[in-house]
Amino acid sequence: MNKRLFKIISFLLVMLLSLMLSACNKDNNNSANDTLAKKENSIFIFYPDNFEVVLDEAVYQLKQPDSLVASIEEIMSVLSPKLDSNVLAYHTYMLGENNDVTLEFTQNGEIANDYLLLTKAAVTSTLFQLKNINTISIQLTDLAGNILFDEAFDRNSFFYYDSNVEELSGRQVQLYCCTEDGAGIKSVNTTIYIDSHIKIEEQIISELVSRNAIPKNTTVTSAVIDSGVCYLELSRGFTDSLQNVKNDVVIYSVVNSIISATGVDMVKITVSGEQQSTYRGTVDISQPLRFNRNIITN
Repeated sequence: MNKRLFKIISFLLVMLLSLMLSACNKDNNNSANDTLAKKENSIFIFYPDNFEVVLDEAVYQLKQPDSLVASIEEIMSVLSPKLDSNVLAYHTYMLGENNDVTLEFTQNGEIANDYLLLTKAAVTSTLFQLKNINTISIQLTDLAGNILFDEAFDRNSFFYYDSNVEELSGRQVQLYCCTEDGAGIKSVNTTIYIDSHIKIEEQIISELVSRNAIPKNTTVTSAVIDSGVCYLELSRGFTDSLQNVKNDVVIYSVVNSIISATGVDMVKITVSGEQQSTYRGTVDISQPLRFNRNIITN
């Protein structure tokens, strides 16, 4: 075999090997992506991690999907070990006549409010994938058996989105934007898309800015939900003047939209970390505000 022919054959073998490796890598990538494909009678497992709710790498296949009792037990057996046992531990559950689920947890140590909120969001987001569940109550007791809190949640209480999960990629929400004359508010149905590191409150504010319902330099500094109240801190730009739009219309575009999207009872607005009694000297924002139907024109 001459040198030229040897080089050609060697080159072809290298190319063939490269193609085979590429095919293998592609198959591996496809397999990794397939783990997020939700099949029939399977669910996603969400759990709290640091300062966010995260999606478990594997989709869980229910062993007894026709039994609500068995499914709850299966899910909690997978989810509970992912919780921080140093601060709280899953104890048991009860299933009511209307498929109302009560989950009992025991507090083992000091629990940060953020971690507790994330735990509630993770547990409810996971279990509400079982379509027959009506409501979920989370009960926390201390080691002596004293009830520290007992809260009930429905399917609109929390919303979790992960950009890798196709069926969670969009959500229909009802925004409340100013009318053409700026004197009232109209409802607008839209679909929002957010990634796993952006809170829904941020997306709502961004949508309102894009629709000229609130000042254009408005951004979300922080958003925390606690006991049915969304504590919303906005940037200094929120106090800018919005031409031909009344101040109460600006405020309730935010309040009504946040309440509609998140299911909270009230919204407490602060600007740039400062507790202000009024917005632009006219609208009282010293206390949390409820949904305002009187300002809606349609």
